Amino acid sequence: MPDSTPPPKPLSALPGPRGWPLLGNLPQLSRTQMHLVLERWAQQYGPLYQLRFLNKRLMVISDIELCRRVLRERPENFRRFPAFERIIGDMGLTSLFSSEGETWRRQRRVFMRALNIHHMAPFLPKLEVITGRLRSLWQRAADAGQPVTVLDDVMRYTLDVTTRFAFGYDANALETHEDPIQKHLSRILPMVSRRARIPVPYWRWIKFKADRQLDADLEGVRGYIEGLIADARARIAADPSLKEKPTNLIEALLVTGDEDGSVFSDHDIFSNALGTLVAGEDTTAMTLAWMMYFLAGHPEAQERLHAEVVAGGSDYPFLEAVMNETFRLKPVAPVFFLHATANVELGGYAVPAGTDLVLATRPGAYDDAEFPDGREFRPERWLVPQANYVTRAPLPFGHGPRLCPGRNLAQLEIRTVAAMLARDFRISRADDKPVEESFAFTMAPKELQVRFERRAGEC
Repeated sequence: MPDSTPPPKPLSALPGPRGWPLLGNLPQLSRTQMHLVLERWAQQYGPLYQLRFLNKRLMVISDIELCRRVLRERPENFRRFPAFERIIGDMGLTSLFSSEGETWRRQRRVFMRALNIHHMAPFLPKLEVITGRLRSLWQRAADAGQPVTVLDDVMRYTLDVTTRFAFGYDANALETHEDPIQKHLSRILPMVSRRARIPVPYWRWIKFKADRQLDADLEGVRGYIEGLIADARARIAADPSLKEKPTNLIEALLVTGDEDGSVFSDHDIFSNALGTLVAGEDTTAMTLAWMMYFLAGHPEAQERLHAEVVAGGSDYPFLEAVMNETFRLKPVAPVFFLHATANVELGGYAVPAGTDLVLATRPGAYDDAEFPDGREFRPERWLVPQANYVTRAPLPFGHGPRLCPGRNLAQLEIRTVAAMLARDFRISRADDKPVEESFAFTMAPKELQVRFERRAGEC
């Protein structure tokens, strides 16, 4: 019996917005709200459409099942934009978070073995100390009646947690508001984002002021982290018990590499430590800030969360629901940029090898057919046992083989701060100004200010 399946259509048959002559759709994408433009076009043209950048045709996918399939098929059929890997390579960084192919496989194997070493348990008391500093900071703000730009606070918190976990170093940015790493990091990631939008890598031939500053920032971070690596090697040499129970990620990478026989160089460890720091600080802080945005606007959710936390127990289902609803509505990575490495068929279209893909993962989370009142903050939806939301929700930590290796630490931080916040404070918005989404590599709340009030009996 002949096959009645219609042949796949060419990408040129995809609908899409009309672009500019020569430049295509590139000028239509807002620098800080590109994701919103992509989502508006998804509403207009459907879950599959095309864009043109200069002389290249891109496929945009907002169907969550197709997004999951693409992410599952990495690295065999898809990889990150090659341009991104080149940008990171030009900066002298090739970490687990940016590498592809065999380099990624090797680093993933050793990195995951390092994370599986039992050094999380000794870290928990340190996490409690850092969370206590954040609590004290918010207590002082409550007593003074001062509005707080919470993103600044949670960025310092996640910096302190990640540097303590990865480096064994107490940055204490929460109390000092200064740190030799933070001042450099605040400039590095925006430059990566800026270079990703530039079609010609001009910095290979000529460097402007911002490029020279980037080089200086990378050198500053490199010198500092390499000093910490040397300290870790000296500690392990002086105390062989650290080979069995490393106290931070750098020690774990050194020990695991030795056991594996594929020893990480200082450069490998530097790149992965910096990648851990950048990924951990930004993504976790953004989720915490967006969670506080929702809780500040929903006092009933705050009270329900407070009652759950003070009642105690081994788990907090409503806290998990609040976290999942925040992931759904405000995913910190609402867009993924990938590249087809093989000829594939997606959604009835033939996708040739070499095609660039943009995955816009949030439109499916707003679909009322999948999530009733999809644009509303309703964490209780995650408490319904028969709800099949998990398979339809956005992808806060990616999906498939490239699932974020630091997700457990990120979720631990989010749960710890959310529990402390619900137990000890009430929060409210400091003003009625709309909070905009600002997107670079992560999606941040712009100008979110919150007021803190101590709960009765909290001291």
